[in-house]
Amino acid sequence: MALALSGLAGPLLGVLYGAEFTVAAPILILLAWSAATSWLYAPLAVALQARGLERRWLAGLAGGLAMNAVGNLWAIPRWGAVGAAGATLASEVALLGFGAILVGYELGMLPSVRPVLVGLGATAVGGAVLWVLQAVGAAPATLAALILYGGLLSLFRIVTAEDAAMVIGWVRTAVPGSSHG
Repeated sequence: MALALSGLAGPLLGVLYGAEFTVAAPILILLAWSAATSWLYAPLAVALQARGLERRWLAGLAGGLAMNAVGNLWAIPRWGAVGAAGATLASEVALLGFGAILVGYELGMLPSVRPVLVGLGATAVGGAVLWVLQAVGAAPATLAALILYGGLLSLFRIVTAEDAAMVIGWVRTAVPGSSHG
């Protein structure tokens, strides 16, 4: 989702709200990556809470809040709304790091290195494709980036055909009028 919004934020804002709102694309992109980061640490938070470590996770959340507040105080005067979105992304990344360290330390569970590295690599390649192909247009560049991203995840068997079929099934069930069940 964040990779797709990175390529399509400007055109999407233009279609939804008018051309004068396309200048907000960098803000939407940063916030999309913030949301993606929060989706990554959500299972860590659930695991910590399920094991009775709510207070430690709450301390991490308080630290993330403080980091966001200080980041906003510093970044907003310099970069306005883009600075605020950047501070949010930085605090979300810090929470992801804190959650991963806490789960590793307290529960002895570390993430598998291979999926993390392949996911980060595929994301970086997708971002590079977006940047290189920006002159051909947002939609073709985004499509190429997403195909390459998905292809790399498939090539390295991080995502299987069964995984894709399952997600497509969820989407078909969630979209009104398209369920075949």
